[in-house]
Formats: sequence, structure tokens, C-alpha cells
Amino acid sequence: MLSKTSEVLGEGWKNIVEAVEKAITASSVDNQQTEKDNIGGCPRCKNNFTLEQIKGICVGKKDKNGKEASLIKDDTFIKSALPYLNDYRKKAGINTCITKAHFLAQISQETKFYDLQERFKYTNPERMRKLFYSYFKKFGTLEKQQTESKRLSDLSLNSINWMEVANAIYGKTHPNGKYNTDKDDGWRYSGKGYKQITWRDNYSSLQVVAKNTFGVDVTWIDNDNPYKLKNNQKDAILSGLAFWKLKNITGVATEISDTAVKNVTSLINPALAGLDERKRFFKKAVEILEVEKCKPKGKINISDENGTVVIVSGTDTKIEKDAFKPTEFSWVMYKTIVFKDMSLKTYYELEKDNQLPSPDYATYLSRDTHQTSTSKGKILKHSDKRFGQYNEIPPGEYFLVPGVSGQKYKIYVIDSESKSAASENGIDGPDGSRGGVALHQYSPRFSVGCFTFNSGKNTKPIQDLIDNIPDLPIGDKKPVRFIIEPRKITESTWDDSSFGTKKWKGI
Repeated sequence: MLSKTSEVLGEGWKNIVEAVEKAITASSVDNQQTEKDNIGGCPRCKNNFTLEQIKGICVGKKDKNGKEASLIKDDTFIKSALPYLNDYRKKAGINTCITKAHFLAQISQETKFYDLQERFKYTNPERMRKLFYSYFKKFGTLEKQQTESKRLSDLSLNSINWMEVANAIYGKTHPNGKYNTDKDDGWRYSGKGYKQITWRDNYSSLQVVAKNTFGVDVTWIDNDNPYKLKNNQKDAILSGLAFWKLKNITGVATEISDTAVKNVTSLINPALAGLDERKRFFKKAVEILEVEKCKPKGKINISDENGTVVIVSGTDTKIEKDAFKPTEFSWVMYKTIVFKDMSLKTYYELEKDNQLPSPDYATYLSRDTHQTSTSKGKILKHSDKRFGQYNEIPPGEYFLVPGVSGQKYKIYVIDSESKSAASENGIDGPDGSRGGVALHQYSPRFSVGCFTFNSGKNTKPIQDLIDNIPDLPIGDKKPVRFIIEPRKITESTWDDSSFGTKKWKGI
């Protein structure tokens, strides 16, 4: 099933649209580059999908006679959808053999190319209770929760009751059901289409993608419009392609490896449900599409290297208005890119030879730190040294780690892999020790040495970054290296000397 973590796209539909447009912009450069790389390259990259290929990929495990049976019980749907898939796939970034293989593998697991409505059959009441605890917890005691889960589980055994089941577990009690406006929205926005699109906010945001990316006006929310995703083959496949584009899945669909399949899956189903089957389908897709013969960039990476590299640029920038006071302040935002399954050594080797692949993820961070007082009114006096207390941390190589229990933020910068993100840790810079260097929301006016996403109170950009760094946990022998490049700044003075003397800002 599709990701259920898109709970916070912003407060209100205006913010959802803005978030979608930013995501489309962030992924467009990577997709354009992929198109350029294909010129004069592998001819199979340009070939359309065929029904025979799809049937050859979506098969079960070999039986005792070595036969693989098709899992597509009804090919009527995919036959009708195939022309639309081939018409729009390139605009979604599915334009190389490797991305084609990843896409078909995921669809094979999601819907088998025919099952376009999420099923709500739960034979195990306890499993159902744990999966949808946000619903069952309202019943109070464990005994009452189990009574309700037994009731719904029994109902789910007959498909005629699936609407009732969906409206319960996908209702407003679910964190992602907060945008529901009707008592039947649980069923109305349950998983539909080739990518099993779920939740009203997803249906709404993908409409924007369809318009901006494919030039197609669609209506997928309210009344009976969501049902188009299972009843109309153009809508069914277009919604899946729009999701692929929105999440920039092409950015992680870059290798023939189990790690790549996991990274792709994490953007589609963060719970990694059915991961083993997705890997099996992918291996079959690599075989059928002859991916290992494809060389659109000179080679296809076949790698499971440990580690992640994150780079905060010093030169790739954009100007952004302050999240809270857009008419008074603006900030330089620095492009921050993520390379998964890459060691620091490999990064430098590829960079030296100008062979770096497209990043797996990209966002923007501010490096300015202009907070002058705490929420309780305590004055924060900035050091007169550029990298001193309350000022930015110096360029260099660091580590990213998750916050520890009790800390305010989710992700921190430290200078030793052996450290945790505890408040006494951080970095030992040329102008003194610095603790608590976080990546957080708000704006530079609310930063004392930290990086900000200039996102106001919206924490989604932080979670999106975390979701794209699966190596973040400490102790997994997969370090997340954090490189801060030098940047240009302008030096001025604080208007109020109680805040400090020298003041720096990016240019």
C-alpha cells in the first residue's frame, strides 16, 4: 500500500499545493539530466513497456517443475492503461532501463496490475488492532479494544462490509485522516489505482502534479471522483506516475541492488511491507528488461556500499523570504543533497573524476543564525568570532545523528561518530566547542548555531530528509557524513550591542 506518512503537507490546502510545486521543481533537474544522459545511449531505455514484459515480470515463484505462473488474474486493466503509461512515463522520470525495472517491480507488488482497490480482509484481529491502534485505542481497555477488533475482523471476511471497515480504521481517528470531510472518506480515499493512493491529502496533491507535470487536468477528490483511480485506466496509471514524480523516486532508483529496492520501497511504503517480494520482482525485471546490458551513463551501479553522504553547498543557493515575516526578511538557502549507499571516500573519488550520480534527495538549508533572545526573554549574545558561540559552525566534515530522548529536535550535527547527540556533544571548532547543532524548522531568526529549513512551524521538510537517510541510526556501521562547504558572507554589526558586535549573513 502507498505511504501513509504524508500526514503533514502543511496547514491547509494552500500549503499542500506549495509543497507539491517545490517537490516537482526539486526533481525536475535530475530528470532532465537523466534524459540528456540517454542521448546516444541504450536503445532499450527509449523502448515502450510491453504487455509481454509485464507478464514476464509479475510472476509467482517457480514451482517444482521450474514454471512461473502469472499473477495477473485479469490483464484487461493493464492492456487499457499501457498506452497512457508509455505516453507519460518519461515525464515522471521513468526513462532508463533501471528506473523502468524499479517501477514495474513496485507495481507488481502493489496491485499485480489488476487489483486496483485496497482489500480490507483481516483474519487476525490482534494484528488488525496493532496495525490500526490509532482507531482502537479510543475504546480504552485492552479487552474493549480486542472486542472491537474481533468485530471488525469478522466483518472484513465478507467484502460487502469493507466500506464499513475502511471508514472505521481510516477515519478521523487516524493521524492521516484529519483531512477527511465526510463519514465515508475512509473508504472513499482508501488505496486505489496502480500505486494504491491513500488519504485525501494525497489525492489532492497529486492532482497538482498531474497538471504541472503531465499537463492533464484531473479531479480526484470529493464525491465519486476518487473512484476514477480504480474505474478509469488513465486516472489509475496517471496517479501512480504522479506519485512517482512527486516523491522523486527516480532519484533513488539508480542501482541493481537490494539496497536500492529498499530505498525505493521506503518512499512508497515506509513500513517496507512486502519487501522480499519487491526484491524478487525487481530481479525478474532486471532479467526481462536486460538492465545489466544498459549503459546510459557508462555503467549501472551494482552496489551495497555502507553509509550516506550529505553535502551542504556553499555556492548552489536560492533566495527565500522569511517564513514568518516575508515582507521584512529574506535568506540565502543552500542546496543540500543526499547520496545513499556511499562512503565518504567514494564520494571524493567520484567528485574528483566528475562522476557523481544524481543525488538521491535534495532540499535547502539556511546557515545564518540570528536569534537574539530565548522564548523566556533571555538575551543571547553572539560571539565576535565567526564560528563562536551562537554563530554558524565552520565548514568541514561531520556526522549526522538522531536526537536522543528529551532533546527538542530530531537530527543533530556532531564531529565524532562515537558521540551521541546529547547536549554536551556537538563539535569542537576553531572558535570553541559547540553543542546542540540541530537541523530544524522555524527560520534563521530563531537559530543560535543551527541549520534551519525556513519552514516556519512546519516540520515536514525535516521528516522528509530523515525519511531519505535510512542510515541515520547510530551503531549500524553505516555512518552519515555531513559535509559543509565554504560560503561567501557579508559582515556587519548588530544594531543592539547586547546581541554582540560582529554579525554575518550569507550572500
